[in-house]
Amino acid sequence: MTQAVDAIFEDGVFKPLTRLEILEHQKVHLLVELPSTQTEAPPSPVDSKAAGQQLLKTLHEASRPMGGKSWKSRDELYER
Repeated sequence: MTQAVDAIFEDGVFKPLTRLEILEHQKVHLLVELPSTQTEAPPSPVDSKAAGQQLLKTLHEASRPMGGKSWKSRDELYER
């Protein structure tokens, strides 16, 4: 007999989401297939680091005053 059953893996145990018509302590063969939304690999740390560095560079460049000049120092802003 073959059944397709959705389950949650929790605390090292597969817990079926529906009732199964099998005997208690019955030995079964499991074929585990992840849903398609979970099969994609997470971004690699190298890619994430490079993306983060590019974002910081972009934000730094965008924070400059118009004309690309550097910010004035406190002493330049306020004559004493």
